[in-house]
Amino acid sequence: MSTRGHRLRRQDQAKRELAGPDCFLAVDPGTHLCGWAAFGVEPGEELSAYGVVLGAPGKSPLERMTNIREGLMLRLDFFMPGTLVVEAPAGHIAPSLATLVVELAALARRRRLRFQTYYPATVTAAVALRGTTGWPAKRRLRAGVEAVYPGRFGEDVDQDAIDAVAVGLCHLSHLREARIIEERRI
Repeated sequence: MSTRGHRLRRQDQAKRELAGPDCFLAVDPGTHLCGWAAFGVEPGEELSAYGVVLGAPGKSPLERMTNIREGLMLRLDFFMPGTLVVEAPAGHIAPSLATLVVELAALARRRRLRFQTYYPATVTAAVALRGTTGWPAKRRLRAGVEAVYPGRFGEDVDQDAIDAVAVGLCHLSHLREARIIEERRI
């Protein structure tokens, strides 16, 4: 299995104990590359790590998806999140991608994780910078992510990793909105 990650390293037991209900893993599923981003693993830091899991280049769709599934399971084992957040595929999608998302939902149920999906339009609306309407969607997402984390992402960072960070930022935005609504009820 081939992976590329940024700041992915062995965590000692103390850090592993910090992970839990507030920690989540955001995933931008793909059939060749699958972006991932871990949030809330390290104290005082929303985005802890990010990267991509590579499918098996030149292999069958089944072998690529097996590679991606195994890579994501390693991330779940490593970060031990309380929630798995996945960008839901929209439009015409490959059957193997739809299967991956269903498998991730089943995996979350088996591990007793909360499971949340967001459609691409929801992610773009939550993360993209205002005034970038005419830009391509991927460029809008990258600009929005870089505005939140200036100087953190170089040109060598895969767009799939940026997309996973955007999915995570969308989830954080929705969590904050839910907290504000809850506080107003009290």
